[in-house]
Amino acid sequence: MQKRDQPGCRLSNTTVNEPLLHAHPGQMAEPRITFLIAARNDDHGGSSHLRVRQCLRHNRELLDCRNVGFEILLVEWNPLPRRAFLSELLAEEYRELSAFIVPSTLHDCYTLNPHMPFHEMAAKNAGIRRARGEWILVTNADIVFGPDIITALANGRLDRKTIYRAERVDIAESQLASLDRASPTTSIRGERAKAPSYMGGAGDFLLASRELWHRLRGLNDVIRWTTRAKDWQFLLSAAARGVPIESLGTVYHLEHSGGFQGTPPELRDTPAAHFGGIWDFEFGLPVLNREDWGLARCREVPGPHERISILEPPPRLFTPEEDEEDRRWQEWLSPAPDLFDPGTPEILYAILRCYEERRPLVLRPDQPRSAVAAAGLSRVAVSHGIPVFWNWRWPSCSWLTLPEFPTEPSHLSGAALVLEERQGSWLAKHRDESPAGSLLPAKHPPRRPKFNRFLARRLLRAFLTGRAKGYRRLAVFGAGGHTRELLTWGRPDWLQYEAVLSSTPSGATLGSLPVFHPAAFDYTTVDAVLLSSASFEGEMLELLDDLKPGVPVLPLYAEWPAGL
Repeated sequence: MQKRDQPGCRLSNTTVNEPLLHAHPGQMAEPRITFLIAARNDDHGGSSHLRVRQCLRHNRELLDCRNVGFEILLVEWNPLPRRAFLSELLAEEYRELSAFIVPSTLHDCYTLNPHMPFHEMAAKNAGIRRARGEWILVTNADIVFGPDIITALANGRLDRKTIYRAERVDIAESQLASLDRASPTTSIRGERAKAPSYMGGAGDFLLASRELWHRLRGLNDVIRWTTRAKDWQFLLSAAARGVPIESLGTVYHLEHSGGFQGTPPELRDTPAAHFGGIWDFEFGLPVLNREDWGLARCREVPGPHERISILEPPPRLFTPEEDEEDRRWQEWLSPAPDLFDPGTPEILYAILRCYEERRPLVLRPDQPRSAVAAAGLSRVAVSHGIPVFWNWRWPSCSWLTLPEFPTEPSHLSGAALVLEERQGSWLAKHRDESPAGSLLPAKHPPRRPKFNRFLARRLLRAFLTGRAKGYRRLAVFGAGGHTRELLTWGRPDWLQYEAVLSSTPSGATLGSLPVFHPAAFDYTTVDAVLLSSASFEGEMLELLDDLKPGVPVLPLYAEWPAGL
């Protein structure tokens, strides 16, 4: 395996690379905070330029009232032809604003997805490299800061080695006026969710010192076919390197059409979505961009305004070797074309059998996609004391921390369980070539689960944790699509789901399971509660703590260990 700067260790005191500091005429020498947004004049979600103006005006007034020194930095990615530049429209109104335009020629050199016209995170990286503020706040053009955020920014008592997040609340534009009258203790009505530290609109508010942003090398710059989950991966990578992540308050998102929820479900997870498809953002943590991240090699040329520059692509943005590496990992980290992953259930239940029978596991993958899926499950297994050996050699990679598993030894006993992939199917046997029988549970087998490596890993962790603690009867909290998908993965024969809990029960049953309101359920009938929601897990924990303090809980997302 190729050795490189090890991102798995804690941050050193060495600066990885220097920011590309710039100064336009009329700007302050070095503002305290850079507010960084990426946008273009494309009417995304309808009247996007009006939302940008509303949010900038609101935030500027609050900051001015507290005497916070700041600049607004806009990166305008791939602007539409025959339309006015958004940056030019805003520059006249906001003297604090400067901008960089990424033209279509540069976009075409960067992208690996012809369906994606806008690479949000790459645009933000270009801004991070060039921001002048002591602190850099990566946010979005439709985000309004709550009073608690403004107070925290004004106080200045921030740790330079910490990343700060904010809880996001979705509100209608008509509610913006009520924010003006809000106090720090006012609760604004809107759709909110208390997700784990790395989820729940993380990209809407990411605040860190300029030094820390540069040591972490920004958001993922090498995944060039999607913008999804790059904010999550940034936080998971930072946590894996020992960086604390804290919440600073609340931000408010002006709700609009055209986002993730407004995308048809059949397109949502595919590369054809305008934001790109899903990919295995947990693989290879932590991730460290190449040294020229953030379009560092692009030349700045004067734009249509004195505070606007255009980034000009170099003769070659990526070397042939870098292009090949990124395209290879695009294929490996992305799901198969039909979005189904038939091998993952076999690996999951093979690990459970090894745990039950105290056997080592040997994995012999044949396809890179399968190896990626198996690696995540293997790390969960190892964390629960299951010996896992591999017969697979990872290629070198310049930006991923590739997994390291012990290679299959020649002296391993015949009792070891072997999973061998042949033409996309996993065959189970013992090392002495004797058949191992069916791996899937007899009573509750999976029903061809949809591709979801993330849920598979979390279910495996929950099953292993529950088994170690003697949990045999579980209630499942959540009655939405997440639970419906969870039930397709089956369950070990020793485990029984007794009921489904829902704060808004809409029916008497879900599948064959009765549905109860959490306040009406008899918790003495189960050993623990399995939380089945990616977005509302925090709220579920708080509700259970109020209703039934001390009830055993199996979360799927909270405190997800680095590398798993």
